[in-house]
Amino acid sequence: MNTNKNYYYKVVSDVPENGTIINTADRIDRNMLMRLSDLNNLFELIYSCSEYHEISIKQIWLKLKAKNLILFTRNRLKSDLKNIKREIKKQNFILQSEFRYFTYYILEKARQDLIKTSGNIDLPNRFESSYFFGNLKDCIVYLIGFYGLSFKDQSNNLKIIEVEFERIESLHKFDNNLLTDFKDDFHSKDFYSTLKNFLLCKESEKPLFEYVFQGSYKIIRNDIEI
Repeated sequence: MNTNKNYYYKVVSDVPENGTIINTADRIDRNMLMRLSDLNNLFELIYSCSEYHEISIKQIWLKLKAKNLILFTRNRLKSDLKNIKREIKKQNFILQSEFRYFTYYILEKARQDLIKTSGNIDLPNRFESSYFFGNLKDCIVYLIGFYGLSFKDQSNNLKIIEVEFERIESLHKFDNNLLTDFKDDFHSKDFYSTLKNFLLCKESEKPLFEYVFQGSYKIIRNDIEI
């Protein structure tokens, strides 16, 4: 393992050749951004419903599943749930695989709010950036935490690459744990607060630091054993 602090590590499925120089602008996931845009109205409805009725996001999902609960729900909540359900059907939203988009929505909402209130236009748009870890150990911890043991499945083709930053346009250090540190009783405001803390560079008890980067980087090693 290279311990030089100028080297960073990233999980990839599309493994580039050693020596390749990559611009983060060329790696923006346009399909993901388009899907996030499509779901924006749905997430606004969910966010407002949780905020207005002071119920958790999980309670909203449970009420949407339980038809009898909707029938006996007070009028305003019943109406809000119907609107959410209608938008879910319209967008063909799949909770199990697409809930992460809700956190993406709130992350960008918090970022835009911070830009307006603080004037800090340097806060990076995560979805126009690439993120890395400062050492191999942290990258493996992330890999296992995000993918579980399925990362060993060869069909996933997951690899860890070592890179060197060639040209830095933007570089910020955040605690990756705050992107996933959510509880079942979280309201929309709790998601917002946690993700805002992420952008403010606050730390969890045992932080897992990531580096959100814009610019170009060079592939140093693409054959790291996991």
